Amino acid sequence: CAQIDIALHNRVTEEKDRLEMTTSQYITQLLMEYYEKKENGGKSTMANNGSRTMAFQISEELFQRIK
Repeated sequence: CAQIDIALHNRVTEEKDRLEMTTSQYITQLLMEYYEKKENGGKSTMANNGSRTMAFQISEELFQRIK
């Protein structure tokens, strides 16, 4: 629990809602990305290998086929 500026709170809320994540999921992702970047000298691990992540919803049938 931490107090943050309302403008930052609104920014976080908008982004987590856009990504359809819970607050817990979003903050966990932010912290993991921060520490990964810190451990890699400020460079994102995704930037190093050219990978990108996308999040979107698909049908259960397609999910099972991919899985």
